[in-house]
Amino acid sequence: MKKPWSDSSAKTMVGLKRDVAYKNILYFLEKKEKLKVHGLEVAISAVETKINKKDFRDFFRFWKKQKGVFIVQSAELIDRMGGEYDGNIGELGPMTQKNNWLSPCRYLWGPLMVYHDGKVGICCKDNDKRELIIGDLTRQTVEEVSTGEALKRLRECHLSGKRKSHPVCGKCYLNSVWLR
Repeated sequence: MKKPWSDSSAKTMVGLKRDVAYKNILYFLEKKEKLKVHGLEVAISAVETKINKKDFRDFFRFWKKQKGVFIVQSAELIDRMGGEYDGNIGELGPMTQKNNWLSPCRYLWGPLMVYHDGKVGICCKDNDKRELIIGDLTRQTVEEVSTGEALKRLRECHLSGKRKSHPVCGKCYLNSVWLR
C-alpha cells in the first residue's frame, strides 16, 4: 500500500500506528462492500496542522479512491475542550470562541467514533483524552452501543439542560447548529 502520509507526519498520530489504522480501515471498507452494507456512510477525516499540511493532498487522493468512503474531509484545529493552547502546531479555527449558553450537542445524534482498540466515543472533540466512551465493540455490537444506556443517559443530560454539569460536556463550549 502506498502510504498517503509521510513518516514525518506520523508525529501527529501519537500512540497510533498509521499503517495499522489504514489497514484496519481498508479491511472494514472491504467487509462493508462484501456484505453490501450500503446505508452505512464512512467518513475519513484528519486535522490539518503545520506538521502534516504538505501531506494533505496525498491523504485526500488516497482515501477518495477507496470504495465505500462517503466523504473525505479535514477537521478544524480546536483546543480540545478549552485547554490552554500555545499555537505550536497550527492556527485554531473559529469554534474556539466561548459562549455562556450551551445547546444540546447534535453530535449525540450523529456518527460514532470507533477507536483502534474498539472503544466507541460520541464526541470528536474528546478524541485526545477519550473521557467520553459509550461502548466497546470488542464486547458489544454497533446496535447495542447506539441504543445503549450510556448514550441514552448522555442525551437525557443534554436535553434536560444539565450539559454544563457534565464532567466532559460541561468543559466544551461548542454550540451545535440544528437544522431540519
